[in-house]
Amino acid sequence: MYHSLRTNLPKEVMQFRDFPFPSDLPSFIPRAAVQRYLEDFADNGKLREYIKFNAEAVKVERIGDGHWRVTWREHHLRDLSGFYDSSFFSEEFSGVCICNGHFDVPHIPEEFRGLPNVVHSRMYDGPEPFEGQNVCIIGTGPSSADIAYEVGMVAKSMTVVGRHHKGEAMVSTRGTLVRGLDRSELLGFDTVLLCTGYEYYFPFLDGMETDVGEHLLELMMWPNDPTLIFIGLPSGVVVVRKLGFR
Repeated sequence: MYHSLRTNLPKEVMQFRDFPFPSDLPSFIPRAAVQRYLEDFADNGKLREYIKFNAEAVKVERIGDGHWRVTWREHHLRDLSGFYDSSFFSEEFSGVCICNGHFDVPHIPEEFRGLPNVVHSRMYDGPEPFEGQNVCIIGTGPSSADIAYEVGMVAKSMTVVGRHHKGEAMVSTRGTLVRGLDRSELLGFDTVLLCTGYEYYFPFLDGMETDVGEHLLELMMWPNDPTLIFIGLPSGVVVVRKLGFR
């Protein structure tokens, strides 16, 4: 999550019902303000007592209709050396909500795998490493726009590759927007920065057919057993409002 990140939606449509953002914040707020808001929301609802921090879901298995066994691992700092000890726990539940998000595992298209100069936007913190470079940015979504603006300030040259280009309105004098490049052309850049999105990733459901995506009922419920719920899967929506309603 890059340092300069701000919301690309105004705070007025990003707040939970009956819990507004502070009125003194601007409409488009920095990431620290969003984190503070979520922490305040959790404290207001006394939710922290229900959250297991430093815990990792290991396995979610169905043991009958409406019956689930969840196994997780808790990490404990052993000492100041930075080493951790782990303990495993299991518990049975009558329903499971999967809320692990989908902005963690980068989507790397096949044609970019194996290239030595490729970096995904997940690793982007700021423009400084790209100063004086010839940079190619793949993708034209919100993150691409933010990163291209910053990198264009310091790069020697910048090219943005997009599948859907409908005009020159977003092209600055510091860069070029093109439809596509072949592999040999990509190797001519110092860095190819992928803004190609993320993969859905549920490793704890290993071995269980989930039909995640269009086969879920209301984009939420597993059709084989609706006591398995996925929260937050849709993209391109007003996320917080949708999560609140769900």
